[in-house]
Amino acid sequence: MRKVCSSMSKQRYLLITLIILSCSLAAQNSWKTEFIASVGDKEPLWIGRSNLNAELYIKPNLALNFRTKLESSDALEREFPQKTWSNSALSIKYTQPLLTAEASYRSTLWGSSKALNLYPVDSPGLDFRRNAEHQSSLSLSSEFQKLRGSAFAIHRQLRARPVSYVYDWQTDTTISEVHAEKGLDNVYAGADAAYQIRPYLRAGAFVRHSEAHFDRADSYRMDAAGLNAELEHKLDSNTRILGHFVWTNRFNENLSPESRNLLQSGVRIQRTLLPGLNSFVSYQNNSCTDAGLDTLYLISNQIRAQIQYHFSYDPDKDSYLLAGAKFSKSNEASAFFSEAQSRIMNRLYARIGWKWLPELYVQYNGRLGYFFYGLGEMYLLYQKHEPFPLQTADFHYLGFGSSIYF
Repeated sequence: MRKVCSSMSKQRYLLITLIILSCSLAAQNSWKTEFIASVGDKEPLWIGRSNLNAELYIKPNLALNFRTKLESSDALEREFPQKTWSNSALSIKYTQPLLTAEASYRSTLWGSSKALNLYPVDSPGLDFRRNAEHQSSLSLSSEFQKLRGSAFAIHRQLRARPVSYVYDWQTDTTISEVHAEKGLDNVYAGADAAYQIRPYLRAGAFVRHSEAHFDRADSYRMDAAGLNAELEHKLDSNTRILGHFVWTNRFNENLSPESRNLLQSGVRIQRTLLPGLNSFVSYQNNSCTDAGLDTLYLISNQIRAQIQYHFSYDPDKDSYLLAGAKFSKSNEASAFFSEAQSRIMNRLYARIGWKWLPELYVQYNGRLGYFFYGLGEMYLLYQKHEPFPLQTADFHYLGFGSSIYF
């Protein structure tokens, strides 16, 4: 197995980490680790995570930030087809009253490289085994009175090995051939401008450009322009309303006519019902239409409601009870959930949770954590996953973790 840090020596990686740690005492930094393993009759699996975030203020207006995340498991998780991967980022940010500039570099290294099929239609007999991804970016933003502007540019390169497959008629087998490693480039750029019309209302415009240099660059070029608006208004001492609207017009010859215009909107109402009792209701909508704006097509929508009560006996306000629901018929992703956390004694907290996705699964969570004031936390956790139909075996997970602040 190719090691996850093969493109960087262990000594160099350790040296960079130590330098960042030794120089970052002036900021709030953190190191979080977690390990989860399954228990019971099902096939055992485990997941390990480690996150480090360190920030150093070289000057009051100049900050250096380093973040790294390492994850390894014997189960494929989320969008990562690799079982081991490491993501690290280094950025420097300069701030002035009228200008903020930030430059960053990010790299992702994969352990056991897996096939990544980028061309399921054009080239069904070709996939890629990705090894590393490098990304550099630059962003600028400025604000003067009621005007606000920003711009960004991102370059991303995926290092991968193409793999082609040839069918051998004599042996009745498929033979794979791994080719030399190549770089697949992506470029993203954009600019935004906004004006504060009222203290509670801001409107603006933006442009976007994206281009991918794979095997056929013309199929992966996209330009876009649009308008947006944001609302944030306090109706009274207990009620606040937030809203947004974004219209994006996209330009690409491969887009279907009805998907050229994207319309995204949302509204959220927050209200304090009683001292310690807060609630909100939100609605999100994503739609599209053709150039003539003749017919509106629904992509997805969602309604979410939640209520939360903070118990007065806890001076740190970390003891609470919450319940909520999410309804999304278009995506068949409705859910009901509740969670409670209570201070048992001194710095010891217990948390229980429940989540139900109709026709998918029910999930129960338990967590016992001890806080070290100003230093961090150590915790134990348990999770039970009951998938539907009920004939499927339940999943049980046990884990532990810690958070250290320095």
